[in-house]
Amino acid sequence: MSITRVQGNSVNSTGTVTSQAITLGTGASQGNMLVAAVATGNNATTLTGPSGWTQVTINQPAGTNATIETSIWYLIVDSGHAGGTSWTWTLSASHTVYIWIRLVHRCRPPPLTLAQLPPPRRLRNCGLRRLPIKARRNRRAASRRAGQRI
Repeated sequence: MSITRVQGNSVNSTGTVTSQAITLGTGASQGNMLVAAVATGNNATTLTGPSGWTQVTINQPAGTNATIETSIWYLIVDSGHAGGTSWTWTLSASHTVYIWIRLVHRCRPPPLTLAQLPPPRRLRNCGLRRLPIKARRNRRAASRRAGQRI
């Protein structure tokens, strides 16, 4: 599968905020993927993404000098999100925030149909030992009684 960048944007808050929106010029198409990186000015801030977005990872440095938290998010655009051009992240406390977003087109090969699959092969001698002659005769006799042919 290849990925092609379609469009992107970034936004920096103009001060401390409790929510930040980011927009794209044109709407997202169903099947495309949106990827966002979000950085906040405090490592103790809880960040909530827009509906349907999944947080992939978060980096929350520890210690008294830690002043930034970064996270990566993604959304596979479904019918409910198709055409969307704006998404908003919410912060638990007022801080500066930076959001970077990219809309990418995921190119997948089309699924195979049954007609495109190769015909099944009858496997002969798959490395299994043959049953002894007496066991084969008993098995054939049992299948004949059941009305099957081996």
